[in-house]
Amino acid sequence: MKIVDYKEVKAEAVDFEDAKDVKVRWLVSDKDKAPNFAMRL
Repeated sequence: MKIVDYKEVKAEAVDFEDAKDVKVRWLVSDKDKAPNFAMRL
């Protein structure tokens, strides 16, 4: 189980043509050894 304050997760820029000045925080991803699940804020 991963417990972390969302403010501690680095906000990354979104790389989409229509998304300007948008950032996302990947709270759970494949970096957390969760290949079939993602949680973003």
